[in-house]
Amino acid sequence: MYKFLLTLGWLWCSWATTCFAQSDMLSLQKKGISIQHYSKGSYLKCLLKNGVWVTGYIMQLKNDSVTLKPFHIVQFANPWGTASVDTQWLAIFKFHHHQIIGFPKSKYEGFIYIKNGALFKGGAVLYTLVNLIGRGRTAFEPRNLVNLGIAAAFFTAGVILKQQYKPYYPIGKKYTTRYTAL
Repeated sequence: MYKFLLTLGWLWCSWATTCFAQSDMLSLQKKGISIQHYSKGSYLKCLLKNGVWVTGYIMQLKNDSVTLKPFHIVQFANPWGTASVDTQWLAIFKFHHHQIIGFPKSKYEGFIYIKNGALFKGGAVLYTLVNLIGRGRTAFEPRNLVNLGIAAAFFTAGVILKQQYKPYYPIGKKYTTRYTAL
């Protein structure tokens, strides 16, 4: 009886460890420190080398490859003529994790209007309008050229910031992906 219970206990433990074992993991790291983990069943949104944003749930992580079940949330007109929202599931997509070149930044990122240059460009346009309309001056009056030069400098700074800003974490020196087999 003792051997039977011991064998039954061993079988139950081996079943529990195989059925509820952890799956492989993909992690986004910033300077070697993990900031986000992805495993089977996780929601993944990433930018691939071909320039396409892929959104979906991870079906499988195995041998450095990611199997994704992508979807789109679409809006359509129902039979009553009002708008409805539905999930459109697409074909299963498989790719290597080295094809990922970026992960989206949080939509709650601070100072976004300064980082992407919109505040500088908008401020330059408003400064130009106030300078020209509010003071009743002509555009290229000699005493007005300095103010127009300041507005042009701020607009140029906004354009440069817009070119340098990326709405995603680029994979490279600072951010890396790491595949962990468990």
